[in-house]
Amino acid sequence: MRYLPRSMCAWRRNAEAAFNRDSVIFKELSADVQKQMDAGDEATSVVGRLLQNVEKKKYIRAGLECSCALFCRSRNSGQLAWFVQAMILYPEAQRFAQAEIDRIVGLYRLPTFDDYGHLPYIRASVKESLRGRGVSPLGLPHRPTQDDYYLGYFLPKNGVCFANNWSLHHDKEVYGDDAQHFNPGRFLDVNGNLKSLVADTKDEGHFSYGFGKRICVGRHVANNSLFIHIASLL
Repeated sequence: MRYLPRSMCAWRRNAEAAFNRDSVIFKELSADVQKQMDAGDEATSVVGRLLQNVEKKKYIRAGLECSCALFCRSRNSGQLAWFVQAMILYPEAQRFAQAEIDRIVGLYRLPTFDDYGHLPYIRASVKESLRGRGVSPLGLPHRPTQDDYYLGYFLPKNGVCFANNWSLHHDKEVYGDDAQHFNPGRFLDVNGNLKSLVADTKDEGHFSYGFGKRICVGRHVANNSLFIHIASLL
């Protein structure tokens, strides 16, 4: 399809327009951080640190703006939207979560990361949100490095393969008969502590972050962000 004339490729024109539009936004955002740094503010943000490296010739400006785009286009907002819907559909789970927060945090302050280890139900809610309604139901595309067969299916070298995360995450043999429903308790043992349901997921219990050695290196940032947002919302 790359050989089709541009006039026939609406997807290409849309992508180019989006790139030009977004580039203006990200340039303005990075310029705002630069102004703050020029005014004497410390470079405590990720973008600020990257801007410092630009001055040291480690990065070029375009690369920095692409990095800003990655942070701005976080999938956490979409994941939080699913969580809010789950709280509407499953009020009993919400009451369990709120009871844990009331017991550990109290009624007169917001949760902090110091509470992380004492809020297993909230952490289980993060896992359950990613499992039940992850924002990437088919994960990321992969390419086999050589011809292969799996369960009688031929997988050609360099072919595009997707892992069906949705099917994996709703497997009743792994997650129970209520796999279609929101139930953070499936990630807790009889004592209320977190347990690992699936091997080879680095204790995540789901496949939203990928597989094996190529598992997402940013999963800790995502988990922590979802934890503090969910706990604060509740």
